[in-house]
Amino acid sequence: VKNLMDYSIGWADTSVKAGDNYKNSEITLLNKVDDLGSFTGPGLLSPFNPYEFHHSAEFIRGFSNCIPSLNINVGSYVLDSGSGYSWTTEWFMKMGVHAVGLEINRTYLDVGRRRMGLNQPHLIIADAENLPFADGVFDAILGFDAFHHIPDRPKAMRAFERVLKNIGRVVLVEPGGAHEMNAISQSVMQKYGTMEIGMELSDVQMYIDGI
Repeated sequence: VKNLMDYSIGWADTSVKAGDNYKNSEITLLNKVDDLGSFTGPGLLSPFNPYEFHHSAEFIRGFSNCIPSLNINVGSYVLDSGSGYSWTTEWFMKMGVHAVGLEINRTYLDVGRRRMGLNQPHLIIADAENLPFADGVFDAILGFDAFHHIPDRPKAMRAFERVLKNIGRVVLVEPGGAHEMNAISQSVMQKYGTMEIGMELSDVQMYIDGI
């Protein structure tokens, strides 16, 4: 009952900071899931899905496309922002990269830990707009199908810039500007209250203006 009240008050209270309602929805998303096992089950095999070949192939291809753009190597430090079930963080670790997975929802990370066992990278519950890291510690930042969930994207970009070394890169894998018009996206936004607003390159330019 308390969770339901907090959720309803959050949406009705205009005094809350813009975007906090989306973050609250991300944090409490699993409370709105009808079948938790079916929802989180794929996380135990991520990025593989034995029933969705093309889904698995797109994930793997997307990650492979990121590698050259990140400009990293063995021993590099990478922030995996919005890591979800953190298979990307895990793969970085297996490639000799010092990876930190950051996710606002604890349940996703718990599922990732179950999949990885004892050998796992650092997984941290935090907000991408307010990164809990010292300045200039990462060589690169990856946002894999995650940045479109962030309410205040210019603030997140400024946070990314702060924790990057002087020469560092941010790589985003995103579904595009029409993402929110997709029927599935609209259904997700209505049911879970999360942000599903896409972006184009011109939008990204606006996020980084002034940095």
